[in-house]
Parts: sequence; C-alpha cells; structure tokens
Amino acid sequence: MKYLYVVSLFILWLPLHSSAQNNYKAGYIVTTKGDTVIGFINYREWEYNPSKIEFKTAINASAKTEHTTESIIAFAINGFESYRRFTLPVSQDQIEYSNLSQGIDSTTVSKTAFFQIIAKGENVTLYTYSDRTKQRFFISEKDQPPYELIYHMYIDPNGLNHVLTDAGYKKQLLKLAAKYQSAQPEFYTQIQEADYKYADIIKIVNKINGLNDLTEEQKHLSKPGAEYFITGGINSSTIRLSGIDNINYTLSSSSLFPQIGGGMNLYLNKDVGRLVFRPEIYFSGSKANYDFTYNPDPNQSVVSYTELMSFKMYRLSLAPQILYNIYNGQQFKFFLAVGINAQFCFYSNEQYTITTHYSGSNSGTDATQPGLFPFTYNVNFNGIGKAGITINNRFEIYAAYIPSTELIKDSYNMTLTQYTFGLSYLFGKTQK
Repeated sequence: MKYLYVVSLFILWLPLHSSAQNNYKAGYIVTTKGDTVIGFINYREWEYNPSKIEFKTAINASAKTEHTTESIIAFAINGFESYRRFTLPVSQDQIEYSNLSQGIDSTTVSKTAFFQIIAKGENVTLYTYSDRTKQRFFISEKDQPPYELIYHMYIDPNGLNHVLTDAGYKKQLLKLAAKYQSAQPEFYTQIQEADYKYADIIKIVNKINGLNDLTEEQKHLSKPGAEYFITGGINSSTIRLSGIDNINYTLSSSSLFPQIGGGMNLYLNKDVGRLVFRPEIYFSGSKANYDFTYNPDPNQSVVSYTELMSFKMYRLSLAPQILYNIYNGQQFKFFLAVGINAQFCFYSNEQYTITTHYSGSNSGTDATQPGLFPFTYNVNFNGIGKAGITINNRFEIYAAYIPSTELIKDSYNMTLTQYTFGLSYLFGKTQK
C-alpha cells in the first residue's frame, strides 16, 4: 500500500514537473499592435486551450517572455497549432450525466481566450475552445466574429429522467451549407447524422469551404495518438518463505524466467509525446525449491524435521502505467513509468513433504509424509516502476521493478519480488 501512495504522488507531480520542461518549436506571435514576431514557442501537452505561452526570439536564447491574451492577439506553432484571441459568449452547461440540468441550460459567460483554429477556408473558419467544462466549436463567416455551434444535453423536465439533446449546430451548419454550396442531398444527410465532435464537424466545414478531404495540417490536429509494442525479456524473481513451524529465519529461492508481452502507448498529444498512458499485458513465471531441517525441541525424542517444498508459478499480468519522457528528443528518449500491476497466478508441480528424524532407540525409523501445501492468493495487486531509453522511436530498452507481493494466505508468509530487463519494439504510431 505504501508503494501505491508513491505512485499516486508521482502521477500528481508529473503535471507540475511538465510545466518546467522545454519543447520549443518554430512559430510566431501577433502583438496587440498587429506586429508579427517570428520565434519559438514552448509547445506543451495542453489538455485545454492555453491561457499563456512562453516565447523566445531564438532557439538558443536564454531569455524568454510570457504572453497572455493581454499582450498578444494570435500565435501559431508552425505545422502544429494556431490560435486567435476573441472575447465571446461561451456556454456553461455540463455534458457529464451526473451534472446534467433539468431542461436546457443556455447560460453563457463572456470569455477572453485563445481559440484554436482547426479549419479555415474561403467561406468559413472553424474554431474550438476546451476547458474543464467541455469542448465547444465556434464558426465565423468571412471576417465576422465567431459564434458557438449549439449543443446541449439535459434531463427531460417532464420527469421521465430521459437524457435529451439540443443539436442546434445541425441547423446552423445546414444554413451555411445552403448559403455557400449547392449541396447534394447526401451532404444534408451527412450534416443531419453528424455528431458534435471534431471528426464530423471538420469534414462538414471543409465541404462548406469547397474541400473534399482533410488538409495535411488537419490530419494531425487531433492531439491524441497511439502506437503498439511487443516486448520480451528476462524476469528475475525471488520468493521468500518464512513463518513455517515458527522458524525464525527466512528462506529464499531465486529464478530466471523469460517474459513476453505487449501493449499500447496512448499519447495525450502525439506531437509532443512526453506524457503517455501505457496499458500493458505480459506473461512470466518463477520456480522455487526449499529444503530445510530444524529441531523444534532437543529434549524430545524427535530430533529434527526436514521439509521439502517446491513449485512452479506462472503469471499473467495487467499493468496500466503512466510514462513520462524526462528527455524527449527526436531520436532518443529517457523515460520513467509507474503504475499498478495486477497478477493472475497459476501454480503447478506443487510438492511438499515432511520427514521426521528420530534418535536413540528409534534411530533409523525416519518417516516421510506429505505436507499440506499452503493456500495461495491467485490474484494480487502491487505497484510497478520502470526506467528505460527509446532509440529511433522504434526500440526501447528498459528495467522494471515490482516490489514485494504477498502470495500466501496461511500461517506461512511467502512474498515475491521481481526485476525485469527487456527490449520492446514499437510500431503503428499515428503519424504527425
């Protein structure tokens, strides 16, 4: 449990640490006077629209300036993202089921913020604005101010407890389609069936602008990305046994076992690639052999006991992790990862015998009988920590540590500690 607290603190620390990381990309800012300044912007994994940016006039410059909506009216990171400042009414209703209102909540507040440009053409421009409440889309015609595409979710006020939607954005888009395009019936059907999400809205806006496909810049505007990996390595495990018949020492048995697995890397922002959620599954095993002799009471006729215990254990593990690239170069990365490790254990070749050794007149009449193999946990949970390097975005060399895990629910105490050294191959990454 103590390790889980460490995991939680590390996860909470990551966003704070990430704010100190530098990832400057070529771009520009537009000042409130209308001047365009070429330079470099610290490109971060913004979950919501940024409220401020860091800017340098040269990539190697030590001095940087911080800009907000008070000092600039627009900025862009070349080939990635561009933003423009507006003061607009922004809807405030929730879309999480537990927070839905009874009836439509059309409350808005006036906000001055950076709105991201995600589609721009001859007729209309599409923007998005996201905060802790929800994501919203805004649209403008020609050089007119943007207005929000309407979408509300709410509970039926008639007491039926049904979730209803107000898809006003469809009427707004249909009006624009009629104004700027002699649209085919298929286009109107597409608008009527469109969900309030990036993939659907941007295609419709492109058609209003006379485009039939996504532009190259739009193809990587969707920030989340994914890749897959397969992994293999060596698992070094130590199983410690104590508490048998009140013996006051601990027995250890170590073994090496191959480990194979695979999983996914899910990026918060694939163009930055610093913070990754990694669900992983892998298979490994261990074997243990114990041979110990002890004398419980020298004054009794029984001189000593010899106990032999052996078994094999196979483990199927699920390990969701948070991975952070501390050094995040183009061809080389150094990362740390922490997560939760759920192990499903299967045992085989379980053997346990107790041999009684007698003395005196009973010498030579040793007796061997089977012992009762202790009851084991088949499922257990613990933490996992990893460190490694990634080379050429294809190969990952890593070391992993899983701290002591309790295996037995009995008078015995048996724990498993693991180290893994492995190599992963990464493939299928969503391209920029």
